[in-house]
Amino acid sequence: MSSLCLDTILHILNWVNSREVFRNCSISCRFLNDALDNDENQWCKHNCQHILEKDFDGIPTEPVKGIRCLTVNVNTLEKIDLEKIFPDVEFLTIRGRDEDQYIIYDSVWKNLKPHVKVEKWYENGERWYVRHYKDGEMDGKWEAWRENGKRWYVHHYKGGEKDGKWEAWRENGKRWYVEHFKDGEKDGKWEKWYKNGKRWYVQHYKDGEKDGTWEGWYGNGEKQYVEHYKDGVLLE
Repeated sequence: MSSLCLDTILHILNWVNSREVFRNCSISCRFLNDALDNDENQWCKHNCQHILEKDFDGIPTEPVKGIRCLTVNVNTLEKIDLEKIFPDVEFLTIRGRDEDQYIIYDSVWKNLKPHVKVEKWYENGERWYVRHYKDGEMDGKWEAWRENGKRWYVHHYKGGEKDGKWEAWRENGKRWYVEHFKDGEKDGKWEKWYKNGKRWYVQHYKDGEKDGTWEGWYGNGEKQYVEHYKDGVLLE
């Protein structure tokens, strides 16, 4: 487990630690249940079943062997050399609670890389975002909501690359944009709207190149341009 990965975790969680709202600094072994796929879940249960599920009284200073599934409070994470104290850990859950013990951060890591999903909440209890990973790479649906509960965006990744439909909504709830990607490249129809809801443009791509009809409008709805492309080249 590299110190770089741990530094990444601490960087991501720095906003939480600065708030000083966590009271429980214990570390516990737990089963990850629904967070993992069946094979990983069974593996984790097998490797935890011979270990007493327990909370340590204070923060351990000597190596604890054999624990492979671990839950860590974010404050504790800053105070411990995880690789040294828990050298066998492979599945890590990082969890944070506010002063009322409501969860405001929850994530699962595998070999100190984000795995499955990371979730975060606003102070008012509204969900902020849900992000999915696989072996440390962005993979699957990423979605976010504004503090008032309205949907903000839905993005998709595959193997760390943008892939599939991306869409977002403005603060007033009106549609903002719809984009399409394939293996990290722009591919398909792209659309965008002004804040007043009127269409801004329609574009088409193929394998990252401009391809097809492009149209644009001014904010008052008046047509601005019409262009035609083939393999990235503007046609006369």
